Amino acid sequence: MDKNKPCRYAVESYLLCDVVGVDSISFDDVMWEGEDDVIILFNLGDGSASQGFIPDCLLAFASKTTSDYHEEMNSEFEKLLVSLENPSKIIMDNAPYHSVQVDKPPTQPNKKQEIDSWLLRNGIELLNLVKATKPSKIRYVIYDLALEHGHEGHAARNNTETPFSTAKMMTLLQTACAEVTTEDWRKVVEKTKKIILQDFERDF
Repeated sequence: MDKNKPCRYAVESYLLCDVVGVDSISFDDVMWEGEDDVIILFNLGDGSASQGFIPDCLLAFASKTTSDYHEEMNSEFEKLLVSLENPSKIIMDNAPYHSVQVDKPPTQPNKKQEIDSWLLRNGIELLNLVKATKPSKIRYVIYDLALEHGHEGHAARNNTETPFSTAKMMTLLQTACAEVTTEDWRKVVEKTKKIILQDFERDF
């Protein structure tokens, strides 16, 4: 916190017009007239207590919401900042609407789509996140099952080397075909004809 900047205290309040029975409210040179039920007040006071309220820093506006008027105070806050002549330290309470985070990181209650959107906005790729957090040691279901029963599972090294090249296989096939004699081929043909005739007689 910069000690050279003057300290200002934020003061917030509201008036319920239907309770106090008024339809016009005046604060110094600020006047609001209307039929709204809630008038929101926002002002800054001098932190040294020597000046009182800071001139031209009073905001008084009718609430346009039917839910929580505190959200409107945040939207009007910028108007008040313009009224300050010098950079100041503005002291506010820790009300929830003063503690709204910019691009708040998601937590467990957030939906998956909200988490994905936050990661995307912050340049975080899901796959990169997986790579950064994945276990260094790979586990296998079948090996864990063995461990549960006091055993150890180990993978044998798969022989991924091709025993014969394509050229070698063609050489072996050509050699095998060359060794087939005319008599060997005659026996195959006679056996094939016999099977064909048997199938024909069975069908007809």
